[in-house]
Amino acid sequence: MKAGLEHPGFRARLGELSAASDRVWLLGLSVGLIFTVVAAAHRCPYLVPIWGKFWVYAGLLIRASLYLWAGETLRQLGGLVLSRLLGMGLVAGAFELLVDPSTRDPASAGALAQG
Repeated sequence: MKAGLEHPGFRARLGELSAASDRVWLLGLSVGLIFTVVAAAHRCPYLVPIWGKFWVYAGLLIRASLYLWAGETLRQLGGLVLSRLLGMGLVAGAFELLVDPSTRDPASAGALAQG
């Protein structure tokens, strides 16, 4: 069985990608970067710090919606690959919660983020 970049399944999925799916992916990355910078700017002591969390979660919601939309609208143009990657990321994130020690100890949870 071939592994990695030579695997036939990987080659087939790579062939499904198109310029339209690349634009959706680039838009998702841009939203993530811009909203993270805006959230970091709201860590300024003169602004309300809760707005930083709003921008982070708004960016995540927009990106997730964008990838789900691509899975339905751009199914034959690589959107299905993006929506499946979103699903794998959600599963990986759920399992990360099980092994992350900061989620089990409420006293230290988010200590770095609340800094």
